[in-house]
Amino acid sequence: MEAITWDIRTSSEETLVRICEEAKKENNLIGNHKQGASVVKLSDDIAVKFGHRVKASEARTHKFARQNADPSIVHIPRVYRFFERPDPLWDCPTGYLFMEYVPGSTLKELDLDERTDIIPQVAQIIAHLGKIQGGQVPGPIGGGYPEGYLWGEHGANVNFSSVSDLNAWLNKRLVLQDMSIDLGGYPLVLCHLDLCRRNMILRDDNTISLVDWGCAGLYPRFYEVTTLSCLSPYDEPYEDPLIEATTALLGLTEEVNCRLLVLPAYDIDCNETPRHLLPSLENGASSDTVESLPDQHNGPLSHTVGSLPDQENDPLPDTVEPLPGQENDPLPDTVELLLDQENSPLPDTIEPLLDQHNI
Repeated sequence: MEAITWDIRTSSEETLVRICEEAKKENNLIGNHKQGASVVKLSDDIAVKFGHRVKASEARTHKFARQNADPSIVHIPRVYRFFERPDPLWDCPTGYLFMEYVPGSTLKELDLDERTDIIPQVAQIIAHLGKIQGGQVPGPIGGGYPEGYLWGEHGANVNFSSVSDLNAWLNKRLVLQDMSIDLGGYPLVLCHLDLCRRNMILRDDNTISLVDWGCAGLYPRFYEVTTLSCLSPYDEPYEDPLIEATTALLGLTEEVNCRLLVLPAYDIDCNETPRHLLPSLENGASSDTVESLPDQHNGPLSHTVGSLPDQENDPLPDTVEPLPGQENDPLPDTVELLLDQENSPLPDTIEPLLDQHNI
């Protein structure tokens, strides 16, 4: 059984795909295996997330977070490479997102009654992300369908081109309950939208690494707090204290009403509120309490963090030609993004932690 030596920057896509599949067979899975995506450790330095739900939009948003977040507040793993390959079993390609492997314990493994510093630390991370702006187009960086809990079982299935588009999407659903929302006064900021404990890793230096950016994008900052009640409804030591700490830290007042309006937005194919949203509606929310919103706010809710890094030397791809039958979701036969050109070098060659049979 001969192992192969490979380089994440120069190895062929075919070689990397075979390495990923072999690692999965060898049960090198890390984290939770989700439908449509697997996360596998390939070496001491590199992990890969791959599956038909892994999109270029996730890679772009992950990289944007890495470039703009303050590493003293939150660690974002490096993105090394991304490409897509056709999958004969699905009508969409399989995405391969290669990133920095982060050792440590997830917050799910910690006793929060003992680690009382964790909740304030996560609240500070949310506040920090809520100061990072990146344009006026809601959703993933560079476009793409929004993903996650707030979009219902079938997702939004739309690329929002403006805040007005997002506003119309929400009001189309809220009209069924004689409600409406106005997002005009809320700037778009970076939101992770999947801050469950398994997606945060406590490193040796006591900083938290934030992983799994598949639901992330630019949204009004109250979206982050809104999703917390959907992520961990049975995690009492985490959910309620974090919502309380974040609401106090951000000074959310008028935005609380917006949270109650966003939650009951209906899935377009359903006639009832998604089940995972019902507890938040039962705890005091009604059409009387969220009937109207103020039009303006006293000053901006967030601040732009400096200027965005010059990305001319590290471009992301423009729109590409679609596969046959995929006119509404253009994807190439193979799309490759070399996503990170930081000064810290990658290992020239990496010996994987698995035997490579028949490769």
